[in-house]
Amino acid sequence: MSFLISAASIEGFVYVGAPLLNKAKMKTNASPNVLPLESSGCPKEVARYFETKVPELMLLGFEVVGYYSAPDMLEGCVAYFSFLFNYRTQDKAMIASTVTRKENSEIRSCYTEFSTRFTDGTAVTTSNIATALVFRPVPTVKTTRLPGVEDCVLLYRVHRMQIEIFAPDREKLLPEKGKELNYLIEVTLRSSNEKQCELGILSFDAESNCYRATWIGAYYMTWKLLFPAKQIELEMRKRNAREVLKQLDTYQWKQDTRA
Repeated sequence: MSFLISAASIEGFVYVGAPLLNKAKMKTNASPNVLPLESSGCPKEVARYFETKVPELMLLGFEVVGYYSAPDMLEGCVAYFSFLFNYRTQDKAMIASTVTRKENSEIRSCYTEFSTRFTDGTAVTTSNIATALVFRPVPTVKTTRLPGVEDCVLLYRVHRMQIEIFAPDREKLLPEKGKELNYLIEVTLRSSNEKQCELGILSFDAESNCYRATWIGAYYMTWKLLFPAKQIELEMRKRNAREVLKQLDTYQWKQDTRA
């Protein structure tokens, strides 16, 4: 009986106490420093990922805008990313890695994402991110996640298919050359947090110039990383990925999809 009581107490702390801790500590810088990144300035594993993916994307018609790091975007976490634009198709690509430091260890996640935004405020994004995500889905963004798909050609073909299906006649939005970084900071970093404010997950703290979890957001984001919600989401993502790839095999293209 004492074992059951102890187990229940631990479970109660995790499901009730952990969100309270996240509510108190979690904050995202609203104006993070985005710094030019030298290859020697990031972990070797991250540099190798960039060195592998950038040439693949360039063969698809993408041009490198730059390499950057955001050391103060999220407490205890450093983000590394490279942005690339395909000016012919008006699509954007991002190679990203997040390094989270916990005690004496580092946890790294690397992924590639394609995104296309439209003048009406909608967007289509396709990535191979494998980690569980805590934010709420944004209704105006069609998101496809294909964990384990490291082939950039295949990932980009899925992205182009999703554009044809969900936004065939919408006007694409891409900044002028020379103004890419401001656009990326506004759209990629700041706008995503603002969307979560609208959905009740985050709120803006003007005094500290950061985004913090709301009460609802603290529980929502924490529980999404706990059993069984995390396992269910990851399994559903794998199943959806299989369905999308199966659809791609038989899809009848309406436009020229060559890079």
